[in-house]
Amino acid sequence: MASGYALRHLAHQGNANLQNFQDLTSKLDDTPEEAPPLSSTELDRYSEFLASTQNRLLTDSDLAQLREILQDYKTRTGSSHISKKQYEDFVDALKLSNDYQFELAQSALFSWDRKEFVTTNSFDELRVKMKPFRKEALLAKDINVIHAAAQNQDFVEAPDGSRYAFGRNMILESLRSAEVERTNIDKIAAVFREFVM
Repeated sequence: MASGYALRHLAHQGNANLQNFQDLTSKLDDTPEEAPPLSSTELDRYSEFLASTQNRLLTDSDLAQLREILQDYKTRTGSSHISKKQYEDFVDALKLSNDYQFELAQSALFSWDRKEFVTTNSFDELRVKMKPFRKEALLAKDINVIHAAAQNQDFVEAPDGSRYAFGRNMILESLRSAEVERTNIDKIAAVFREFVM
């Protein structure tokens, strides 16, 4: 579990990134009407769905579970409340976050192997796009992860001074996770598309 801190900075996973995604989607404008929030039960089910599908390809059973959550929401609220614009913003937000995490891991890997601070052009562009959606402190931590990689550190330091295991294998695992997530995003988008008004 000690490696979790470092991985949260490299891959789009878990509650830390769920919060980042919520921050991202909450700032999207042009929604025709405010959608009712998820109930505590729906939020619990959705959170469990996300947690149970981390770092693995979604199955038909997983997608059926997501579809059921969305259908229950639609039944409770009387409408799907997903416009085409909201759907497009949702998918764009998922892809932006995933692309950012992938390029962060790429930059960390290149920095590790070259033993110098290196970022990809895509990372630099995506970092600018993420600024309105990702807290400045998190963006700074992401840069610190790349610096740790450049120094081939076997730890990443948390804001409280705690050290957590870190290494090249974790960076590679983060790349793999981002690739899996990219495939999952397409599957999740297809399910959400079924509920677009």
